[in-house]
Amino acid sequence: MILGHSKQKAPGATNTEGFQNVTHKRRHFSKSTATEAQYRRIIEALRRRPHTSYDLMTIAGVYHPPSRIFELKAKGFLIDKTTVTVVDRDGYSHTGVALYSLVAEPENADALIGSV
Repeated sequence: MILGHSKQKAPGATNTEGFQNVTHKRRHFSKSTATEAQYRRIIEALRRRPHTSYDLMTIAGVYHPPSRIFELKAKGFLIDKTTVTVVDRDGYSHTGVALYSLVAEPENADALIGSV
């Protein structure tokens, strides 16, 4: 620890639920890196609540969430994106972080991504 140094959160920055202490949640998901497995993990997570790109990387094991979200949209999933400011576990503020929300699914959603 450096004396006289304290980590402060940026004014107005918010933390999203799930941004901290995410390692224990990963065990609920398959460890497969196959594209279809990543689709399933993303949709399963978004069915519960909105998630940031950071959440999807850490708790769902998706290396590049924007690519997978783009592909899911092409399959007919309606996924909204807003940008938020989050503070990481080290106290650093990150602006413009994508927050994804599942709005609607195609009727054949499970067939498109496999059983969830």
